[in-house]
Amino acid sequence: MSNPYWPRAISTIVGALALTLAAPLTYAQDEEPSAKGDGVEQDNPSARLEWERETFGLVTSQFRQLEIKEANLHNAKKNAPGPKWVNIGPEGADYEQNGSFTGHERDSGRARTILAHPVDPEIVYFLTSGGGLWRTNNWSAPSPTWTVLTDNLPTTGGGSVAFGKNPNTLYLGLGDPYDQILVGGSMVKSKNGGVSWSPLIELGTAVSVRDVKVDTSTNRDIVLVATENGLFRSADDGENYSAVSTFNGMSVWSIVKTSAGWLASAQNCPAASVGLQCGQATTLFVSTDRGATWAPITNLGNVFSNNGRTTLAVGAPGASVVYAYSSTVTDGALRDVYRSADGGQTWVANGVNSTKIPTNPVPGSGNQPNMNICGAQCWYNQSIVVDPADPNTVWIGGNLATAASTDGGNTWTLKTWWLYSQVPSLPYAHADHHAAAFKTTGTKT
Repeated sequence: MSNPYWPRAISTIVGALALTLAAPLTYAQDEEPSAKGDGVEQDNPSARLEWERETFGLVTSQFRQLEIKEANLHNAKKNAPGPKWVNIGPEGADYEQNGSFTGHERDSGRARTILAHPVDPEIVYFLTSGGGLWRTNNWSAPSPTWTVLTDNLPTTGGGSVAFGKNPNTLYLGLGDPYDQILVGGSMVKSKNGGVSWSPLIELGTAVSVRDVKVDTSTNRDIVLVATENGLFRSADDGENYSAVSTFNGMSVWSIVKTSAGWLASAQNCPAASVGLQCGQATTLFVSTDRGATWAPITNLGNVFSNNGRTTLAVGAPGASVVYAYSSTVTDGALRDVYRSADGGQTWVANGVNSTKIPTNPVPGSGNQPNMNICGAQCWYNQSIVVDPADPNTVWIGGNLATAASTDGGNTWTLKTWWLYSQVPSLPYAHADHHAAAFKTTGTKT
C-alpha cells in the first residue's frame, strides 16, 4: 500500500533544508500545530491527553495482556504478510488555512523514529505514533512509494525501532507515549526487514516505549528498551526481556551509546503522571557492561542538575561528544542544551534557553524571539540530532521551529518555520518536532 503523505513529509522537508549531500538531514514532526497568535489554530497536547484519559481511560497492563493474547491467537491462524488496510483517499489536502498560512503542503502524522538503512541508500523506515512502521525501497525517486509493515500487529501505535547488527533485523517497540489509549509496552522482532514479525513480548506493566537501542558489540544483539515504567534488556537477540533493577519505578526517556558506555536519562515519576509531565529531576545513568548494570554519572561540578525531560544525542554510536536537550523540572521551558566531551560523565552548559538569542529571531508573542524552542510543551516536543561527520553541528526542534548550531551549541540559527507566509525567509516545516535523522548514504537531500 502506498501513501503519498509519508514521502512528501520527508522529502519535501529534507529538500527545503538544503543540506550537503554528504550528510543530508531527514526531519518529521507532529501533524498538529501548537502556536499562539491571532487567528492561528492552537493545539494543546496536554489537554488532548487529559481528554483521552477522561473519555477512554488509560490502557492498563491487564487490558493489554488480553488484547495481545487475542491478537496472537488470531495471527497464528492468519499471519499472511502485507497490509490489511487499503487507502481509498483522499490522498492530500488541496487547500489548507491556519491564520495567515494558506497553501498546499503535505505532512505526515506524528513521527516516532526515522531509520535510514546503513548500506542501501534506497531504504528508509519511518515509524509513526498511530500509523505503524512504513518502508520505502526507492528513496531517490521523485515521489518515493511507501509500504506499511505493521497492519498485522495488535496495535499500530509506534514507540521506537532500531536495527540489529544485521540491518534486515528490526526491533520494534510498540506504544506511543502521548496516545495512551493505544495498546503498547511490548516488543516485536523482524528478521526480514519488516515483512513478518515475531509474537509480542510484554515489558512488565509498561504501556509505552520511548526509545529502543541495540548493542551489536557481541555475537548476539543486546536490546535496550526505555519505557514509562523502567528499562528492559534482552541479551539474546530479543527473545527474552528482563527489567533492569536500577530503573524500577522510573520513567526512562532516552538511550545512547557513547565512549563512556551506554547513557540513559530517567526520572522518578509519580504513577499518575504516566511519566509525561513528571515534575521530577532527571538523573543520567551510565553502563559499562552493555546495559547489565548502571550507576549515576560522575557529573563533576554538578553542571547537569535540576532538569526535567532530557533527550540525548550522539553523532555516531560510541562517540565522545554527547548532547543533552533538557527542559526545566516542570517541563514548562527549555533549560539548556548541554554538551559533554567525555561520553556524558561531565557536562558544559550552553545557556540555550530564553536568555540566548538566535542569529535570526522571529520576534513577537508566540513566535521565536529566543532559544526557548520547545516553549511550554517541553514535556512533549523534543528532537535533537548530531551530524555524524561533525560533532559540533547539532540540530534541535521544538514547538514552532528547528535550529542548528555549527559551533557545539554556542550560537544558533533558526532553520525552519511552520508558517512560511509569516517568515518567508525560512523553509516550511510543520509545528511540534519529535524525530530527526541524518542520512549519510546516497545523494538525495
